[in-house]
Amino acid sequence: MNISNGRHYGFIAEEVEEFAPELVSIIYDKEGNRENVSLFYNSVIGLAVAEIQKLRKELDDLKSNLNI
Repeated sequence: MNISNGRHYGFIAEEVEEFAPELVSIIYDKEGNRENVSLFYNSVIGLAVAEIQKLRKELDDLKSNLNI
């Protein structure tokens, strides 16, 4: 695998699992222990955009109520 040097950003799958377990894939070993936890990043992007849209509407509504 060739990963360029520099800063990389991402999510911690275990933290995302707390509020959106459907976005997490877990692989177990033969003993039933977690071996690998990863994210479905395409789904994370969709969820993030939807939440940003909700926040934008809330902000617009608040500004409208304050006549800004």
